[in-house]
Amino acid sequence: MNRPDFRRTAQHTALFAVERQVALDAALTEALGEYRWDLDLAAHALTFRSEDRALSGRADLLASVAARPATLLWAWSSQLVDLVGPDPLAERLREHGTAHSLPALTAEEIDYDLPEGQDQREVIAEVAHEVGRIGLEVFGPEALYYTFPAGGGSRGCVLLRDLPLELPPVRLESIATALGRSAAMLDDIGWAFDGLARLLPGWQAQPGRAADGASVDVIADAQGRRLSATSTLDEHGRITRLSVTIEAGEPPMEERPEAAGAAVPAQAPVEDQGVDPAPRRGPFAGIRRLFGA
Repeated sequence: MNRPDFRRTAQHTALFAVERQVALDAALTEALGEYRWDLDLAAHALTFRSEDRALSGRADLLASVAARPATLLWAWSSQLVDLVGPDPLAERLREHGTAHSLPALTAEEIDYDLPEGQDQREVIAEVAHEVGRIGLEVFGPEALYYTFPAGGGSRGCVLLRDLPLELPPVRLESIATALGRSAAMLDDIGWAFDGLARLLPGWQAQPGRAADGASVDVIADAQGRRLSATSTLDEHGRITRLSVTIEAGEPPMEERPEAAGAAVPAQAPVEDQGVDPAPRRGPFAGIRRLFGA
């Protein structure tokens, strides 16, 4: 995406988003086993189904990312309103952009970059996830998001709420896992930690510091436990090595780790780790194509 304000906003909730996407998939798999999904935008419903059970939540379209042309359409745009109808929730994206001087959220249609040699499907998938992360920035930690194929190589993203499924609370251990999965796409770990602190009551991000040529960023949870991320960057500002440790505080007894104060094993160098910024998904199948490429 060639809009700095778009990417910066999406990066703020990146770690929270990755952690919740993984938690959602795990909870759905535990509740349903192998599942499929169905989206009805007209009814604002996203349903996950197994052979004998279904779970439905409220789904509000945030945006569509097209393959041709290589553009993103916000759900409040006239083109999508004509197709799926108006949605006051979608309008809140534009209002947020106006209030915070984010022009990428106030233009009906914006283009995205397609780097030479990169698979457009991967680019579209990442832009759709960035839309979802912006949705979390605007609508808060009680919301989830979901991306889906929309025909012709396009993808859409909906905000997902009121799903009758309990997700486990966010913990430092799950954030450490999310950090390892998403390190390759993070521009600034400290900024992502700041986003966590804004979304999670009692959590605090501490200013990053330099140590022996590396950057050290810290996030503390509501019990005072601290996660420290030490990263080394290349000349382009990309993370080349990352290690994560968790220091003991006073976690709830039911969530107390087996060895308080034990360090999380250091992550392998990112280039050797094969970090995939896109969260894992279940065996999805089927979609009502309410808009195309």
